[in-house]
Amino acid sequence: MPPADRADADPTRPSAPTGLDFQLVFRAVPTACVVLDDQLVIQDCNDAYLRVAGQDRDQLVGRALFDAFPEARVPASAVDGVRSVMQTALATGRPAILGTQRYDIPSARVAGELDERYWAGTAVPLPRGEDPGWVLFNVFDVTALAREMVRAGASPSDAASPEEALHAAWAVMEQAHLFDEAVEAERRLGVAVQSAMLPAAVPEAVLERVAVAVRYRPASAALSVGGDWYDVTDIGDGRVAVAVGDVVGHGLVAASVMGQLRSALAALTVADVGPPQALAALDQIARHNPNATASTAVKVVLDPHLGFAAYSSAGHLPPLMVHPDGTVEALDAALGPPLAVTTDIERRPLGTATLAPGSTLLLYTDGLVERRGEDLDVGIARLSRVLAEHRSLDVEELADRLLLELTAEDGLRDDVALVLLRP
Repeated sequence: MPPADRADADPTRPSAPTGLDFQLVFRAVPTACVVLDDQLVIQDCNDAYLRVAGQDRDQLVGRALFDAFPEARVPASAVDGVRSVMQTALATGRPAILGTQRYDIPSARVAGELDERYWAGTAVPLPRGEDPGWVLFNVFDVTALAREMVRAGASPSDAASPEEALHAAWAVMEQAHLFDEAVEAERRLGVAVQSAMLPAAVPEAVLERVAVAVRYRPASAALSVGGDWYDVTDIGDGRVAVAVGDVVGHGLVAASVMGQLRSALAALTVADVGPPQALAALDQIARHNPNATASTAVKVVLDPHLGFAAYSSAGHLPPLMVHPDGTVEALDAALGPPLAVTTDIERRPLGTATLAPGSTLLLYTDGLVERRGEDLDVGIARLSRVLAEHRSLDVEELADRLLLELTAEDGLRDDVALVLLRP
């Protein structure tokens, strides 16, 4: 194992116990481990790796990984897989997963023959200052599990022993754990990117005219970070513009597209472009990015003094207005197609509504109403009931109540963005 580089040591880390022999610890680790340099040359290996390889340390150290078994047939996919995982580990500074690879090794029973073997592993980066880093490969023999998975009805003599299958299953569970960690790291990154692109706060000029509550909640599942967004803007003359949108897909790509569409619509709003014209322009912008196809958005302009609202929708769910008497009105008279799905750019419809004193307007994304195996109209009806039931709450409390009562027990399956406004 390479010696610790004290110049790069983290002073916040607890120091190692005095006299601890890391070389001895490394060699005693029960799973097979091998240290490779950036050219895939073996720098060290532990005793478990030697038992797997059937060779002495002197026969392995200093040799290229795949030259250590000259009799073996090494598929190009195995070499490429190890090299790719190693580069990923060094580039990211995080452990990387090596998927199952077939790599036969010389038989310990019959000279000149090879034993079929399947392997999986993890690559852990070992920084070395300015020098190219090394990688610690933790290698698992998953042959027994691989055979059990492909041999339906195998005879008892061919089946793996319980001990072999258990060891192989544990190895795969270790891989699954690392995969889950990697996926969760991507989810956290997606949430961070998305949060950075959403407004940090509602403008003070808006709050002087209407009460506003905004909420964004990412999906519970690791791969489900999506492209939901909202925007609230003061556009002068006592008017307020609000928009909500949803990008198709999940992950960092969706979050990136969300940022582009939100920024574009915000610029059009600041220029005081009306809802239909703004969505027509956004449609044209979306056509330049294939990942924006079928995204949805709705824009509403409110004049609280006149009690008037103008709106247009590009395939988005209808905003809901709950009146003081509990009546819920869906603003669904200006629904056009989602962005970038038609052959030509179409004129967008314009709808209007009366904003009576004490009314509350809700814009939202589909994560608030969608349930697996349920018609969307059922979800919107459920939202309308909850909105009417709690209409007397202030907008901040109402926003929290909507999320509390409309979130599934097993968590959010999709992102949720919502905006509540009350004159």
